[in-house]
Amino acid sequence: MRRDPTRRVILFTRFPEPGRCKTRLIPMLGRINAAELQRRMTAHAIDVARRHGQTDRLCDLEVRYFGGSASEMAVLYGKLLYREQAPGSLGLKMFQAIDQALSEGIDEVLIMGCDCVGVSPELIERGFNALRGADVVMGPALDGGYYLIGVKQRGKSGVGQGVADLFPLDMPWGSGSVLKKTLDIADRLGMTYRLIDSLPDLDTPEGLPRIQGGPFLNDMPRPVISVIIPTLNEAENISETIRCAQANSVEIIVSDGGSRDATRQTARRQGARVICVEGGRGAQQNEGAKQARGQILLFLHGDTRLPKHFSRDILTLLADPGASAGAFRLGISGSRRAFALVEFFTHLRSVFFQLPYGDQGLFMQKDMFNGVNGFLNIPIMEDYALVLALKKKGRVLIAPSAVATSGRRWEKMGCLKTLVINQLMILGYHLNVKPKTLEKMYKRNTARHKDKKTSPRINARKKAMTRKKESFVLGGKRMEAIWRGPSPKEAPTLIFLHEGLGCAKMWRDFPARLAEATRCGALAYSRWGYGGSDPCALPRPIHFMHDEGLEVLPELIRLAGIRECILIGHSDGGSIAIIYAGGVAASALGVITEAAHLFCEEKTVRSIEKTSGMFRQGDFRRKLAKYHGDNVDVAFWGWNRVWRHPDFMTWNIEEYLPGIRVPMLAIQGENDEYGSPAQVESIVNGAGGEVETALFEDCGHDPLRDQPERSFQVMKEFILRVVETSSRM
Repeated sequence: MRRDPTRRVILFTRFPEPGRCKTRLIPMLGRINAAELQRRMTAHAIDVARRHGQTDRLCDLEVRYFGGSASEMAVLYGKLLYREQAPGSLGLKMFQAIDQALSEGIDEVLIMGCDCVGVSPELIERGFNALRGADVVMGPALDGGYYLIGVKQRGKSGVGQGVADLFPLDMPWGSGSVLKKTLDIADRLGMTYRLIDSLPDLDTPEGLPRIQGGPFLNDMPRPVISVIIPTLNEAENISETIRCAQANSVEIIVSDGGSRDATRQTARRQGARVICVEGGRGAQQNEGAKQARGQILLFLHGDTRLPKHFSRDILTLLADPGASAGAFRLGISGSRRAFALVEFFTHLRSVFFQLPYGDQGLFMQKDMFNGVNGFLNIPIMEDYALVLALKKKGRVLIAPSAVATSGRRWEKMGCLKTLVINQLMILGYHLNVKPKTLEKMYKRNTARHKDKKTSPRINARKKAMTRKKESFVLGGKRMEAIWRGPSPKEAPTLIFLHEGLGCAKMWRDFPARLAEATRCGALAYSRWGYGGSDPCALPRPIHFMHDEGLEVLPELIRLAGIRECILIGHSDGGSIAIIYAGGVAASALGVITEAAHLFCEEKTVRSIEKTSGMFRQGDFRRKLAKYHGDNVDVAFWGWNRVWRHPDFMTWNIEEYLPGIRVPMLAIQGENDEYGSPAQVESIVNGAGGEVETALFEDCGHDPLRDQPERSFQVMKEFILRVVETSSRM
């Protein structure tokens, strides 16, 4: 049978009502997050006290609350003894709570706040142990106050003698002298006291960095920091920029100014929120700030990567009462020795003149940003103008950690010329040269150094028609490939998957024509055992197309650096495309099939059986050897025998169709000797996305051979629609 308690822990807290608690943290966290932090810290303190009570059976727990009601507190924290705080000063509230506990027969009382996340059951026990040898025990807070005070019965009146004097009416609660004044009072009253562990509390922005990355700030209802990234054709860099900016309680907004590459699609796949804004980088960043939900804004260029603990650095700098904004040190990606000098002088400028530039990642509280009216709507120097405005509001501080920004600008123009151009822009700005004029000057000087190889307007036709042979090595085996057109960093890639007797070269010039017409890249490759790729072991397994679609093709796409693709598969290649799109689909924007097989038909097997004699006799083998070389026998018999295997009659890939959510174009010849229109019907009825069909008259199993222009036209129109739709998403 449990004895009546003789010790009591009394927790002082507030009901977590937005706008009524943790008010000094609201500028950094916002009303909702500040209230949630109050709730979490109260729950933590209650949990600590409960765990102490599990080992100290003579100690009970009381929660003194301000705001809300006992029933509302019980909903949040469970069934406990809840009492509303008495009116008056904090001293009167604490004295009333101690007075009531001692009058109820409690011998030892510890009052504890909920602002110190470092409290533990062991610390509470140390407090009670210290109280047994002293009249008063206190836990000093690093800000000059205390987070814990304990007293005990000293007489028979029911109230500890002298306790009321520890809480005078003129005590400056909230100041840094509370602990010292309280100890002076105890000395004057002849009361003995002991101090236990000193702990930091969390009631001002200065304390936020200490809990960043822990459970108290993780998964907040609203993001704490909003990272705003203005972009224009940054597909090459945006994925890594977003990855480095991903952190708990951080939202990422990509404000795109009309990119023609895969910037928006890549950003969405990385989990960023994408908005489309016209009017230049200033307008993009202003709209991003308008839609941001965090109370701290971080403006980041699309080719700049943040340091590992960026959020901690931001909270630390913005907690400085005199700070209006901050930025990171500049780091330039690249190996040029001159970059170190640029970084050094940039740091000097940033620290001594408080003039960081936009490529250093500018951050500030949202209220501060709105207070200076955001970015000016000018075509150039918008970040410089913002920093000048922020300097008038307070200090612009520089974090000790560095961003890593792309060195492409310095590499193209040279470090010296880049610095000179930057200084000319600043001089022109202060001489009140019109921003439009400055923009023209800047573009005129930088245009001479543009990389002609990557410019989408130069030699487009020549690039699309160029045949570039390449090979990939997967699992130690070489795979032949031919590239056409733009690289995967510049545009989506058309991936050509050949038929059961095909290879990369057998597509002839079709990939080049389609790449030129659609401004996409094109990759045709030969599977193992075909063309110029390494041979493979025979016999091929029944599930060889599954292996290609689920294992080989995803790895090839990864090695090639392809971010977005449209699959174009003929016959077996069409089946592999369906398996990939329905089973992996990581990068597919669309799928085009020509005479794809979804299941095995007797018609297919009969036609394949006829090819056996053709290969053994006549010039069929010689024609195939022209493309397959030493692989000719592996290519033919690997295909022929697996399709004729009795177990292959049950082969079926219709299960992958519902997983295909991207648009499909299914092409079939009416006179296809290897498949019937039932294959296309299966695609139409089973696919999870939209399906277009094209049934060609006077056409057999190879639409590109029998209807080349019609095939080209329907594919081109389909690809252009898919690319246009994806760019708007």
